[in-house]
Amino acid sequence: MVSNDDQNTGHDIDALVSVAEELLANRFGGRPELTDPEDLGGSSRAAVARLRVTPNPFLPVRSLVVKRLPESSAKGADPALLREIVAYQFTTSLSEDVRPGPELLAYDVKQRIIVITDAGDAPTLHDVLADGDGDTRLRALRSLGAALGRMHAGTAEREDGFNTLLSRMWSKHRGKEDATGNRDRGIVKAVESGMGFLERSGVVIGDGVRSVAAEAARRISSGHHRAFTPFDLAPDNVLMAGRVAFLDYEWAGFRDATFDVASVVAGFPLDVFSVPPTPEEADVFIRSWVEEIRALWPGVVGDQHLRTRIMTALLGWTLITVTVLHYGSPQEALFAADDGDAVASDEIGGGELERRDLRSTAGALASFASGCEDPRSEEIIEFARAVIAQIPAE
Repeated sequence: MVSNDDQNTGHDIDALVSVAEELLANRFGGRPELTDPEDLGGSSRAAVARLRVTPNPFLPVRSLVVKRLPESSAKGADPALLREIVAYQFTTSLSEDVRPGPELLAYDVKQRIIVITDAGDAPTLHDVLADGDGDTRLRALRSLGAALGRMHAGTAEREDGFNTLLSRMWSKHRGKEDATGNRDRGIVKAVESGMGFLERSGVVIGDGVRSVAAEAARRISSGHHRAFTPFDLAPDNVLMAGRVAFLDYEWAGFRDATFDVASVVAGFPLDVFSVPPTPEEADVFIRSWVEEIRALWPGVVGDQHLRTRIMTALLGWTLITVTVLHYGSPQEALFAADDGDAVASDEIGGGELERRDLRSTAGALASFASGCEDPRSEEIIEFARAVIAQIPAE
């Protein structure tokens, strides 16, 4: 619970309660009363609180969550906020068996506030992986694979609907600016920039690595196996309730689904406290995902074809991580100016934890590629090892 004398969060929570009550009254009618604020913290600088709802015939929920995103340096309405609102609008429109997380109840763009249903008081995936025994971890990763597969299979043919919502939101709050591709262009640039940084730092990059990297970049923005993804699969943003729930949609969109699979295999790139699953755990996770998407994408599930796709996405994640360490944060990396490469050092940046995270991601790439029959796999393995050797020692 948050006390009134909590000088760090009390005032913010009181303001959240007041705004949330007004937003809910405007949308549902009546005079909803929200009480017992509980600070949920979170993995970002956003203010997140759970609130109890006094019985109200207009609002049939017992509790809800209010989130206020931090101020942004973006000119005009923050694209991350707009994308998260649209993602919740989109997922709320899905049937319950497909919906990957909470429903959207209300929002206010100017005040940077989102009100969603409460996903419950459950441990996060981070908690389970950090504290669970071997069997508990296997069950969690099996459940995660099935949940990702259901989300991918249930949304794969709905990209036009998501883009329509996104375009409407952009038109209302950001005029005629392109809505659908801006975030993906930043991710593609992060893949390309990572190649440049490594090459200039002395890592030899052969034609095989270049071709796989180009394929990874292409699959982010186009391809035949696309589905809705939060893209930020940090374990703190995954609730392991009776049903797995995904939170935090600031990077959400439609992208190649195997990037989600590769993110888990790599131990969640850009999450410095995660440890990659063991080969056995990764296999259980992948097989669980495959069972959910098999009917939709039968051409993906062949063992070697799937391994090549995951290897490709793992290379993409490795290069994205290099770029993020170079610039210092995902936001800086993905919104860097076109000439940003020239103003920063070509050395791999980051602190000890961030470099360890990159070492872990590159290690997962080398390990996974070793079981891949693609003729470029040996070159990929040597590249991954060269990246690891380039990372400053702890």
